[in-house]
Amino acid sequence: GNQVGILVDELCKIERVPLARLIAVAYTYSLRAQSEAFPLEVGVRDRRGSGDHWHSEVTVREASVAITLRRRKNCQLPSVVERACICKLWPQRYICGVCALRQAIAVKPEGVSKLFGDVKPSDISVVRDIAAAHGFGRITWHGLRRGRTVDVLNGFDLKDNPALSLAELFESGGWTPGSHSIFSYVPTGQANAHKLVKDV
Repeated sequence: GNQVGILVDELCKIERVPLARLIAVAYTYSLRAQSEAFPLEVGVRDRRGSGDHWHSEVTVREASVAITLRRRKNCQLPSVVERACICKLWPQRYICGVCALRQAIAVKPEGVSKLFGDVKPSDISVVRDIAAAHGFGRITWHGLRRGRTVDVLNGFDLKDNPALSLAELFESGGWTPGSHSIFSYVPTGQANAHKLVKDV
């Protein structure tokens, strides 16, 4: 989260605000960047009904913002990922994907459904340059999801760091409950600290 905050801050300084917003959204919502975050849409599902011609729908609520994905990697049915604002829990770190989505919708041109249409997967090169300058190592789009998994596991944006259930952890990343793939996201030290055991 701290690294994401620095990336977002630096991207805003060089006027790459849509890219900064996408990074915050992909991190906060644990999205697969290229298949779930880049194509995010608003207002499409209502216009096209329940057919197969929509990717996602972003719904702004009073205290949260929900993303409905028509399908995810492990689920062919619509999946809803809802998050509340985490700004107060990350002081001076602009990483809140909820607020980033609200802003993206507010500045979206009339008649345009895609929220990040101007951002390209190749923009990872810009992010990598910033990461290298700050000594973060090699950054990938998928790294946002991995980093978020560890942050969720450690309760970084949960009040008083309450214990996280396995069900909540699987839901956060959109994994099938019981899937072993989650262990590839959790470093060995973290897995041991949280008493997660891999079935071999």
